[in-house]
Amino acid sequence: MEDMPDPRNGWSFPIVTGHRYRFHWAENLDWTSMNVRVGSKWTADDLPVHFMNNFTDVRASINVTL
Repeated sequence: MEDMPDPRNGWSFPIVTGHRYRFHWAENLDWTSMNVRVGSKWTADDLPVHFMNNFTDVRASINVTL
């Protein structure tokens, strides 16, 4: 049997080909990876899917005066 992750640690949702999806988490949430798996009904000639993610740079500017 294939080594599968625990499904309780993920989300399942339908993705319709030919559409764009915008996703984001809470502000300033520090995450490092996201895995997407295609289902068995996907074929190579399906329309593309675009994922868009907001990018928020949470670094702060610090001015030091001596």
